Amino acid sequence: MVITVAPFPMDVDLYQSQKAIDNAKLALTPNGILLLVSKCREGIGEQVFYELLSQEPTPQAVLNRIAKGYDTLQSAIDTAHGMKGDNLRVLIMPEGSITIPYLEPTE
Repeated sequence: MVITVAPFPMDVDLYQSQKAIDNAKLALTPNGILLLVSKCREGIGEQVFYELLSQEPTPQAVLNRIAKGYDTLQSAIDTAHGMKGDNLRVLIMPEGSITIPYLEPTE
């Protein structure tokens, strides 16, 4: 599991925060879990980005899902641990938007 944090001011909205996701996914193993921590003070971001995220049948359904809030970080970690068990390995990237991980090749 990789926990990536979008630091200020990159945490202004989800659109800007996705940069932390782009960098963190480089450290994921196949079937890994990625958690994003971001304040998203201004919500999702641009309308085009909103449309990309529209997985609900209606825009209102997406807004309703967002309005309900998100799990806490601990809850998300607990869920990931439940999925992966004691094999869960965690990498925390506190400056996820400006950090590019480098993985040593495995033999």
